Amino acid sequence: MVLAIIVGTVILILGAFAFNNKASAADQATLSSPFSMTDSINSSKDYKYTSQEAIHFSFDLMKGERIQKNDQIIINVDKDGTGTPGFNLSSLQINSISSNNFFTVTTDGSSSPAKVIITATKDVDYSTLAQAGISLYAKPSKSTANTDKEATYHVSIDYKRGNQTANILADKSFNVDNSSSSGGGVVTKISQQIFGGLSGLPVPTEKLKLNGENRFDVNYYADFNNDTSVNKGLLYWYTRNAFVAWAEITLPDAKDVPKSLTWTLSTDPSNLPFYTPMMKVYKTGDNDHPTSEWSVVNSTPNKVTFKATNLSKFHS
Repeated sequence: MVLAIIVGTVILILGAFAFNNKASAADQATLSSPFSMTDSINSSKDYKYTSQEAIHFSFDLMKGERIQKNDQIIINVDKDGTGTPGFNLSSLQINSISSNNFFTVTTDGSSSPAKVIITATKDVDYSTLAQAGISLYAKPSKSTANTDKEATYHVSIDYKRGNQTANILADKSFNVDNSSSSGGGVVTKISQQIFGGLSGLPVPTEKLKLNGENRFDVNYYADFNNDTSVNKGLLYWYTRNAFVAWAEITLPDAKDVPKSLTWTLSTDPSNLPFYTPMMKVYKTGDNDHPTSEWSVVNSTPNKVTFKATNLSKFHS
């Protein structure tokens, strides 16, 4: 038995990319990477991404370094047996913090490996900028090579100036498996999960349309997870000041259902709060009428607790 609840909050996605114009010892000297780069790639053989998760790259210019017009950061990702790049090149999310637009981002899916190219459009003096930054989120592609089977992709990153190239990331791999839901069987434990957006999900979409909240559905981008924890974060475009998400709790088989249950949903206090009036619990099979068995027993801007005391009705 599955219950769903609509929740809302905001997670901002930021990166860093600083500049100054202090010259290197010699432009013609052997090029080295001026960046300190971080990524969220989980290369564990036990971790498998889906096309709804995001991988994050962030680039920080190191103290005393500089970039020049036409310098490039090139992210290389190989292709699977179907010729599909490991990243969905049409759904990249690139975030910058800057008082000027000083770079462009292009992709090349025809090359092998496929490429994401970030190009500086001018020499940049850090002192002229109030703030500067760049980060990139990429979702794995979905293809027949990674649906109901596992495919491994490799990523490398280079920094290029003229005919010189320096390596930023030598090689890192990630696994993708867009498995179909197994379904069936008897559930013996309580489980829960949180999802972003409304597309294809059993929520009261028509009522949301009437209330106007469906306009926030398009803000959802991807799941984001740095490790193998089941508690995933959700990434959103920050084009609007709200988004729609939903949480799901699965009750066990009727003989194992507890007499009462509390369910607490929370968000980081640094983020904007829940909109509690929109938080209602629905039972699978009736997406138009909130259940009366669940009620809010405690509510703060960043935490809401529901309680149910007649769960046997959910199996009647």
